[in-house]
Amino acid sequence: QAGAVDIRPDNIGIENTEKLARGLAPIELADSQTAGDLPDQIRLMELIGCPDVKRLDLKSRWLAALSRPPNLEVPLGMRHGSRPLIANLKQSGQGPHGLIAGTTGSGKSELLLTLLSGLALSNHPHQVNFVLVDYKGGTAMSVLADLPHTVGMVTDLDGKQTRRALVALRSELSRREEILARHQVADVDKYHELGISEPFPYLFIVIDEFAELKERFKNDLGEILNEFVSIAQKGRALGVHLILAMQRPEGVVNESIRANMRFKVCLRVERAEDSRNVLGRPDAYLLPSQPPGRAYFQVGNDEQFDLFQVARVAGFYREDGAVVAEDPVLIQEVAPDGRRIKLFEIEAASPKTPELRGRVQTEAQILVERAVQAAKELGIERLKSPWPPPLPKELSLEKLFELSGHQSFGGTNWPSDLSRESKVPIGLLDEPALQRQSPLLVDFQEDGNILVIGSPGSGRTITLMTLVTAYALSHPPDLIHFHLIDFGGHQLRAAFSEMPHVAGAYVGDDVDRIRRLITTLRSELDARRRLFEEAGTVDFARYRGGEDGAEKLPAILTAINNFSGFQEAFNFEMEGFIQLLREGGAYGLYFALTSDRFPSGKVADLISRRIALQLADRMMYSVILDGRPDLATYDPVPGRGFYNLKPPVEVQIALPTSEPPERQIHALQELSSRMSAAWEGPRPTPVRMLGKSVSLAEVLHQGKTEISGGTRAAVSWIALQDKDMRAREIDLARIGSYFLIAGPPKSGRTTALSTIAIALSAELDPAQFRFALVTPKRGEQNRLDTLTTLPHCLGQAKTDKTLDNLLTVLEQEAENRLDIDPEDSRPLARLFLLLDDFHLLSTRTSPESMARLEELARRSG
Repeated sequence: QAGAVDIRPDNIGIENTEKLARGLAPIELADSQTAGDLPDQIRLMELIGCPDVKRLDLKSRWLAALSRPPNLEVPLGMRHGSRPLIANLKQSGQGPHGLIAGTTGSGKSELLLTLLSGLALSNHPHQVNFVLVDYKGGTAMSVLADLPHTVGMVTDLDGKQTRRALVALRSELSRREEILARHQVADVDKYHELGISEPFPYLFIVIDEFAELKERFKNDLGEILNEFVSIAQKGRALGVHLILAMQRPEGVVNESIRANMRFKVCLRVERAEDSRNVLGRPDAYLLPSQPPGRAYFQVGNDEQFDLFQVARVAGFYREDGAVVAEDPVLIQEVAPDGRRIKLFEIEAASPKTPELRGRVQTEAQILVERAVQAAKELGIERLKSPWPPPLPKELSLEKLFELSGHQSFGGTNWPSDLSRESKVPIGLLDEPALQRQSPLLVDFQEDGNILVIGSPGSGRTITLMTLVTAYALSHPPDLIHFHLIDFGGHQLRAAFSEMPHVAGAYVGDDVDRIRRLITTLRSELDARRRLFEEAGTVDFARYRGGEDGAEKLPAILTAINNFSGFQEAFNFEMEGFIQLLREGGAYGLYFALTSDRFPSGKVADLISRRIALQLADRMMYSVILDGRPDLATYDPVPGRGFYNLKPPVEVQIALPTSEPPERQIHALQELSSRMSAAWEGPRPTPVRMLGKSVSLAEVLHQGKTEISGGTRAAVSWIALQDKDMRAREIDLARIGSYFLIAGPPKSGRTTALSTIAIALSAELDPAQFRFALVTPKRGEQNRLDTLTTLPHCLGQAKTDKTLDNLLTVLEQEAENRLDIDPEDSRPLARLFLLLDDFHLLSTRTSPESMARLEELARRSG
């Protein structure tokens, strides 16, 4: 063939081959690194000089560490020639940021545990902190979650939470900049050299499966990567270290990321291109699959490039102190023909191997246990996480009360310490920009009414239930009353009807009762306005804080579920309702509304506090909240929304009880029953409706109860007023000379006349009030006839003759009164002439008698 060259190799015998091999064996090439130079396995505890992890004196280590700046030199493994690989992760060393890559089974997770464990062994928990993030929700780093150095453990981070984390990290960088500026130092290393006592830990943010960003941010990956680059650049001097680990760097390790990662560690990878993406060369692709843990360590542009074996901290530990090797031990003879002859073998050990007796743990687990115990004995408190955990999808009001420090109903009584009585927690606010989560406290006295808007299924009704429950748990029934209006179903009535705070629970069919409620609340507003004027205040909190006000005047909360339905049903009453919204807050009358849409007109303007749950139209968030929320991080689970602070803040509303969502109503019924059984005091007066009849005794009793400013002369009560269900008084000093009762037959005219006579007779003696009766229905038994037995009655006329006699008596009484000396101060009895069926009188009485009656009336007037 063209270009072919024939060759004939030299023949060499076995004897000469052996001599050649033995002659070459002592020769070492300069800077050579071969896998054969490295141990198959090395333990971290051996590298730090303490083979038995249980003999570690962490307390002494940490106390000694406080006397010097933090030590970021961490042993990662063993290089050729039995030389430990120690990485200095400070900015002045080989840090601060690093990139780690390795395929499944290469030892990547082991390397992360070794790096973090080494830092924890050498530094006090206030010198070095960890935030551990795993995008796939794996458990590789979870063994270190309880380390006192670990201030955050986040798994299965989605795209929304990533953005939230970036917001928190930017805030953390700003916080650190402020601290350094306050102490007038340029970087964190200089800060520690000054020996300042305020903790300023190096913060290691270790992110495993970083390449998952490609899936989380398919459309804006570049923007997110730029965020990480920015954090890396700003974090150098601020003690913030990024350790990014992944299986395949393709697509996420761009030039900017690589340029900001000063050190790189690449274990075995599946493709040569993966090795080039990390190291700039394919070497890691050529690493053997066994033993795991072979890796290259690179600093900068090959300032350092070492092959090493990763030190282990996850090997199993036996009670006798020996670490069980997980890999088999095999000794073989290599025959001259290349065959391998097994001489000795120890099988791999596992937790199920019979030789492992007692509790099986890894060295990492034992290290964490000892660290937790040491921190407890030294009284070390875990430092605050740079970002709080994600908002829970469900949160109970009970846990929220514990978090906020609020006391609650204990089963038999209510809290006695009501120093914070106007505030109640109903949800958990998430403020990553401020690196905190805090209870959402509703304060009607301070903030006024509240509006909750959301689509069906967003949690509107539960939010209202939580609000009502929060006030009921923290306030006894004599401090707050509830009116619950439900146009979204019957849930409020079902849950709270037995609660002793509840004055009324209404549904959409209770139109008359709801209309009466509005009237009642307006009357209550007027009554409270008079009370406050007398007390010289226009503020509910100040009135309650007075000597006599606190125990007598409860707050009244009206909760309306589905305000849209309420507004349609009571459109003509909206003017009065708007007055309550506008003026009621100053007098302790508060409103909480839910709606599926933003109310139009004055209603929305009169409600200062708003919660926007999940909305179909995302543009409406800005309208409702008067600000633009961060919807990029929003997870629209039930009860999740935004509270209209500046800027709007994401919130998770708590469930009213610790029961699952489907059992909330049942649990609230049980709570209401327990409260009802525990409360022995007076209960709120329900909205009263005019019945078919009311007893005069009840009216008189109510009138005496309602009268203010002491008793008044010549007053009694005859009816209940429809507008406010108050007793209607009849005051003889103000009634004038004539009183007309009109109505069709069977309407109750005679009954009304009788009621007036009996009511006045019941409250006034004959020296104050007397009456005469005219009943023109001749020969008929009249219901007024029995009134003649009263000592106040002057007589009764049914015929012309008896009317003439009665008129004569009345005329004489009138003459006598005209002759009384004006200076005589003795009171005269008020004299009433009660005429029933007046329309019949002219046809059944002589003209002369009618003329006398008219003249008497004229003279009396």
